[in-house]
Amino acid sequence: MTLTEALKNDLNGSCGVTILGYFGGDNLGDDIMLRALIDELNQSCGMPIRVVAYAPISWLEGEVPVDVWKNNWTDNYEILRANLEKSSHLLWGGGTCFTDEDLDGGYKQVLFAKKLGKKVAYVGVGVGNLKKLERQVKTLILINRADYLSLRDAVSYQRARRFCVWNSRKLEQVEDLSYGFLQQWYCDHGPQVADPGYLLVAWRNLTAYGVSDRTQFLTKVSDYILKRCQDHQLTRILLIDTDSQIDPEMNQELLIQLQQLGGELIQVEYDPTIHYTEKLKRIAASSAMITSRLHVAVAAHFFGKPCYAYNYSPKIGYFIDEVKNPKLTLIPIEQLPMG
Repeated sequence: MTLTEALKNDLNGSCGVTILGYFGGDNLGDDIMLRALIDELNQSCGMPIRVVAYAPISWLEGEVPVDVWKNNWTDNYEILRANLEKSSHLLWGGGTCFTDEDLDGGYKQVLFAKKLGKKVAYVGVGVGNLKKLERQVKTLILINRADYLSLRDAVSYQRARRFCVWNSRKLEQVEDLSYGFLQQWYCDHGPQVADPGYLLVAWRNLTAYGVSDRTQFLTKVSDYILKRCQDHQLTRILLIDTDSQIDPEMNQELLIQLQQLGGELIQVEYDPTIHYTEKLKRIAASSAMITSRLHVAVAAHFFGKPCYAYNYSPKIGYFIDEVKNPKLTLIPIEQLPMG
């Protein structure tokens, strides 16, 4: 359970929570974490829940109110104010939210919530690359202003402790929000192996992480994928978008590369499915997988599938070091250099 006794005690008597995170992008990992967090809150606390997201979330319709961010901060402050007026807490739900490349921990939103006198909790989050001074300063401020933080791995926990100037007791180490959900999902749905078997590829757009020549990089990735097909004696490759907003363009390029390099002996398909449950079905039916997405590797671990995970970000290495699953193979960045 990610909702520890300390957090449940802090939420006791709350009139409601507003949840923030990278939601509304049809991202497999973030959708699973949001689903798991809402389920745990309903089971443990039974309080009103609200979500503010980047786009509508179809699978939450009729269950939880979802407000969508606008294109300017004047409107966004009003959206956040309206939700926080009905809540005692602002919760950030999962993901690597302290990082150079992507999220900044909801810096503006969190400080606005504190100005309104609300409590702030980060639940099951990670700490990624933090080399930029601006991001380090924001992380320092947010960790010390937050009322509670739970970190999803030992390295993130230790990094958070170094940023925490006072009251380090508000920090806890917990499992990733997705773990319990994925275990239960696989128990409910069981093994699903397609005939013929296929190698599932769930790659991400790594432009923000230093890929300078995407075509050249994807050629290297395609060559690696085809070699793993040979290793597993597979002649079918299935591409899926882990993030249905960010990954499609890159997957279309990868599809062309694989079709050209694989020739007539390899069948390459692209599946544009969006819903997180459908993506999990594709993962569960695979014979093996290659990914640069953390939660695809997490699913492979709980589903008992061989998986090759590209270590473009510390979080991939943290996870594989933690679980020590011989079916999970870390692809060093030196093997597929991005520069």
